Amino acid sequence: MTRKLHLAVLAVFCLYVSCKKSSNSNSSANPNRIKSYVEAVHGTPFDQTDTFSLGYDADGRLTTMTSRTLKMTYAYNGTASFTLDLYENGQFSIHELAFIKGGTVVDSTWQYNNSHDTTTEKYIFNGNVLISKITYDYSGGLPFVFRRNDYTYDNNGNLVKDVEGDGSGGINSITTYTYTNKTFQLATTPIYWPAQAKYLPATMTVKDGSGNPTATVTYAYVFDNAGRVTQETDAVDNGSSVVKSYIYY
Repeated sequence: MTRKLHLAVLAVFCLYVSCKKSSNSNSSANPNRIKSYVEAVHGTPFDQTDTFSLGYDADGRLTTMTSRTLKMTYAYNGTASFTLDLYENGQFSIHELAFIKGGTVVDSTWQYNNSHDTTTEKYIFNGNVLISKITYDYSGGLPFVFRRNDYTYDNNGNLVKDVEGDGSGGINSITTYTYTNKTFQLATTPIYWPAQAKYLPATMTVKDGSGNPTATVTYAYVFDNAGRVTQETDAVDNGSSVVKSYIYY
């Protein structure tokens, strides 16, 4: 998504999607499917606690994610495309149309928001691995490259570096990741977004275009007897944190 859904602070990133589509209409058939989660932000001027409820269609695809302040709805056109509509405090914020490549993974998107900005994104793959994402902006009438992200992975298929450019050869930020040895099962985005990790992250470090550190996030987890994450704590080195508690079907 072009406009990142920062639900709280820097620690809230949805880069990791690793969920297989189920054709069973029974939500309880997938033991890893999230019913709801509570997200509590601490140590910021905007501290808050939100409860998100998730809904799915008969094919196990995410259709709604709602909280006290946010509402996200997804509608699918078979396996060809899907739309996202985001509302903040009951007001329209974003509409996005995502085109699905080969019925399995997002190939490109088109989006507009309540500020009358229009953007598209193009996803570039090497085989099944997402290696670049190019964002085009149409606010000036003609499209221009607004942002480019180039991705590097380790031998296990985990994203270890995300270099974000400004579209003119400059670098906005460099984000690096380390990982635990626990497999990634959480999914709070549609199954068609490209998977960029097989394991749960341990740390995330963000540097600016000059290489100066701007933030480091350390992740900690609590698991149930089935090995599922029941609580995740994203601790930022500025003293803030996000604690997310998950409830499964």
